[in-house]
Amino acid sequence: MSERRSPSRRGIPKGAVVASAAGALAKMAAADQADANLLALGRELEAAWSKEQAAIEEADRLANVAECMREAPADVLLAYHRDGVPLFRFEAGAYRINLAVFAHVKDLERVWRICGFREGPCPEAALLPYLATWRAGRDKAWEASGTFAADEERERLSEVRADLCNRIVAMRAGTVAGIAVKLRALAITRGDGPDDDWIGDVVTSPGFSTAERAAFSTLRDALAILGVGGSHG
Repeated sequence: MSERRSPSRRGIPKGAVVASAAGALAKMAAADQADANLLALGRELEAAWSKEQAAIEEADRLANVAECMREAPADVLLAYHRDGVPLFRFEAGAYRINLAVFAHVKDLERVWRICGFREGPCPEAALLPYLATWRAGRDKAWEASGTFAADEERERLSEVRADLCNRIVAMRAGTVAGIAVKLRALAITRGDGPDDDWIGDVVTSPGFSTAERAAFSTLRDALAILGVGGSHG
């Protein structure tokens, strides 16, 4: 009875082994090189993101300075209340408009003007010129405080960050580190807050297909495992 031979390397030409190994090494080298460029962009992205966050904080700080520099609203605006809620409140050294009450003022004036309810006076319509004057004071205060310049710098850095994210998206990743960079770009682009679980909303929504929910579920888990969420860095 002939001896049963198990497969072994003796049956594979040495040249094929060398070629296969060389091909695998070449692929690994190419992936490493491609990801080296990707990782470099990732480092640029982190630096740009940090600068943008600092610019946002500075713009917000100067905007608060500007609010404190503005002239106080007219007495007629300060006296206006809706269901006991004032149109303006004084907070942190500045007058802040109550947007819900402001929206109500605009709605009442619009109905009175468009629908022709002119049988009686409309106190809300009388407030609009004073509101326009108060809003105009914002631009003067922003200019004097440097808020406009800070906001322009914030916008410039936002464009730099967006360009880096677009370049990262266009590249292929061949290593886990490269994938982490791409996921980080995704998280930064989304700009998630700590309670903004947009992926979770997709995963649990019946409006998406099973394949879509599976893809987003994988993204969510990868972000968590690799630690590349929006607050990282």
